[in-house]
Amino acid sequence: MKIKLGLVGFVLAGASVCFAQNYNMSTSTPPSRSSRDTSISSEGFRVTLVKSMLDVNSTVSSSGSNSNSSLRIDDTTGFSLGYISLPAQSVGWFLDASYLELKAQNYTVPLGRVDGGMAYAFDRFVHIKGGLNLSQYTKKYGSLKYSPGLGGMLALGLQFNQHFGLDIGYAEMHQTGTYNSTEASNTDFKVYDKFAGLEVGLTGTF
Repeated sequence: MKIKLGLVGFVLAGASVCFAQNYNMSTSTPPSRSSRDTSISSEGFRVTLVKSMLDVNSTVSSSGSNSNSSLRIDDTTGFSLGYISLPAQSVGWFLDASYLELKAQNYTVPLGRVDGGMAYAFDRFVHIKGGLNLSQYTKKYGSLKYSPGLGGMLALGLQFNQHFGLDIGYAEMHQTGTYNSTEASNTDFKVYDKFAGLEVGLTGTF
């Protein structure tokens, strides 16, 4: 009889423990979606290796006449330094300063660019960003003087983790140059260059 009572007590004790555990699990509040996904996608100083595939359209205007030409940039490489803030499921921002080398045929044209704008991270791994850029050739071309040009960009970003990612997007840059001749040559003209195409960046954020 004592053995049977002991077995019954053991079973009741085990059942009460299981019930208590199940009750705690059922009454505890599971983490919400927002609490799971509001971690930082990426934030900090960013270094980017840039590879671009650009087309350039040039327009030369002089004395009321225009001439147009187009050219595929054979190779464009460069790097950028900047800062980015990408809170998941929230609006962030970015700012970059870039140096690019545009190579076409036997010529290499150096160009400096500053990008800035807004970003939105859908989660820790995927975000989009878009904004404006200000660019200018960093090399002088005789009496032809270029002014900084305003352009834009739009990109899809993939974060492998908080430190490393990949950006794939579209970039557009504009350059305007003016040549003011002397009275002897009497040749005044303006040059307008538009660069546009695919741009890929391998990013490291620290």
